[in-house]
Amino acid sequence: MNESHIPELLLDNIKKSIVYVDREHVIRYMNAAGREHYARFGDILNQSLWDCHDEASKEAILGYVARLEAGEDEICYLDEPERRVYIRSVRDDKGELAGYYEIIEPVRGADR
Repeated sequence: MNESHIPELLLDNIKKSIVYVDREHVIRYMNAAGREHYARFGDILNQSLWDCHDEASKEAILGYVARLEAGEDEICYLDEPERRVYIRSVRDDKGELAGYYEIIEPVRGADR
């Protein structure tokens, strides 16, 4: 096994959808659960996040990113009985926001 694939294998074995977006709001990584969750949109890797969001969603996301830039590390923006959706910061070695990722977490016991 090529050890350089270990990080990808680890992320692909997480059953929560994980989607990483860079500072230019381009989708740069999706784990297996993320690819499955967003399959209905086709291949969105390396596409602008704005290609699959309307203006209201774009405004909300930009507001979350502003909060991350101001120092927050995690924002739960959807808390429903069947799932929670978070956005988390990814910071460089100077603490600056390098990007962010979304996690969709099914609530324990919710039907899938």
